[in-house]
Amino acid sequence: MSDFSIFQHVDVDLSVVIGDVTVTAEQVLKLQAGTTLQLNQPVDTPVMLKFNGQIIAHGQLVAVDGHYGIQLTEIQPLQP
Repeated sequence: MSDFSIFQHVDVDLSVVIGDVTVTAEQVLKLQAGTTLQLNQPVDTPVMLKFNGQIIAHGQLVAVDGHYGIQLTEIQPLQP
């Protein structure tokens, strides 16, 4: 079936990944409110938009009516 119209009203969850950091288990155990973790990516690095664990786009974080948003700058082709 190649007609995707039946899926048009299905809700899906998307995730935005802004960066990552590697720490030791000891550092995780010492985490507390107020701890700051420096991510590996510079602040101007595009964020990743993921669907089902797959990167589908890149973009920049923006503010939208007091909420975080993502302005897409690059769309990746979906992998089967």
